Amino acid sequence: MSLIYEGIKEVQIIQWFVEPEARVEQFDKLCEVQSDKAAAEITSRFDGVIKKLHYEAEDMAQVGKVG
Repeated sequence: MSLIYEGIKEVQIIQWFVEPEARVEQFDKLCEVQSDKAAAEITSRFDGVIKKLHYEAEDMAQVGKVG
């Protein structure tokens, strides 16, 4: 998960807006997450193709790590 807010260590994936093999552009919405402090939508930092979703909806993800 990309860095979202300073001090947040993990988030729960609420929903995905993309699927593997989807083409995305910079700033497209990827997923919605929830932490103990805030809810946020994570956007793409790059143009490209989604190869794999490393987490399922409802999973807890460590911020800054790939599953």
